Amino acid sequence: MTEDEVVAVQEAARRLGRTVDTLRRWRRSGVIAFEQGTDEKGRALVRMGPLLAAAAGHAKETRPRPSLGQTPTHAPVPAAGQGELDAVRAHLAEVRAERDELKAQRTRLQSDVDELRRLLEDSRQRVAALEKELNGGVRGLLNKAFKRS
Repeated sequence: MTEDEVVAVQEAARRLGRTVDTLRRWRRSGVIAFEQGTDEKGRALVRMGPLLAAAAGHAKETRPRPSLGQTPTHAPVPAAGQGELDAVRAHLAEVRAERDELKAQRTRLQSDVDELRRLLEDSRQRVAALEKELNGGVRGLLNKAFKRS
């Protein structure tokens, strides 16, 4: 891998053991610049030299990630004790119960809101009918008053 080598962003991410999103985030923040143009498949290009320098300045290791089928180079994470696992499961059950109660409460509230909307619409219709009746009555009175004169 030479510093002047220009490769697709996906390939550069693979070589550095980073994600394409990380390289794009570095680009947006001004840490690196992508090359002008794209390769034959339309993928963005990046020069490896500045990318290696940017990767060296970050705390995360820059060695490539193991491919599928390869064994990881780090030690396995020890399993949690049974007591911790039971505590986590109990907490998860509590959270699920609380979530279910909140869903039920939301359903009840939505039902109340729907009922209030229905009542509001009924009230609006009654007010409109009363205004129509009142306007008709006032017109009738006005018509009678002016016909007599």
